[in-house]
Amino acid sequence: IEYALASQSSNDSSFAVTLRLRQRPISPGDLELGVLELLSPAATSEDAGALFVERLLAMQANPRHHIEVVEDIDAGRICACGTLVAEPKFIHEAGSVGHIEDVVVSAGLTGKGIGTRLVRSLAAHARRLGCDECLVACNEGDAPFYEELGFRRKEVQCVCDLVGGSPDAGTPGAPRSLGDGLRVRALEEGDVARGLLQL
Repeated sequence: IEYALASQSSNDSSFAVTLRLRQRPISPGDLELGVLELLSPAATSEDAGALFVERLLAMQANPRHHIEVVEDIDAGRICACGTLVAEPKFIHEAGSVGHIEDVVVSAGLTGKGIGTRLVRSLAAHARRLGCDECLVACNEGDAPFYEELGFRRKEVQCVCDLVGGSPDAGTPGAPRSLGDGLRVRALEEGDVARGLLQL
């Protein structure tokens, strides 16, 4: 999708700038257009390029993982980015839930509708993938933006940082006892017969 965005200077009402923007799926070449700097200015080490391409190719191999970017055509830079991950579920009649994440717009271009177009496009893609709903985790200050787009506040999100070792993280994939005859383990084939879907 290509579109033009007219932006009037705050200092001079007679001066207007038109940005030519292209919204499209991410590609390996976007590394050269500054996508990593947009997402995480600290993630621009020498190894970042090879890691970016490797991770991007793995993501693109999964049709339920979709990343869109907005390119400023004249500047040759990525000015916005957003991710959709469609999670298959057992509940909701084996439906799917879309997770919209990592929505970022360049600081000088916020408030101009770029983020709105991006989020609406990601939500539409979630619909095409059969998602029943879309969830977005955001900062409190960003919640009004998503509410204007039809999202509503629901439940609470908690985070456990596993880098550096959480005190109760355990070994990934290893069964863990919770006491009282309960344990945490990976899902097994026979769990459906043991009543998983009746939870």
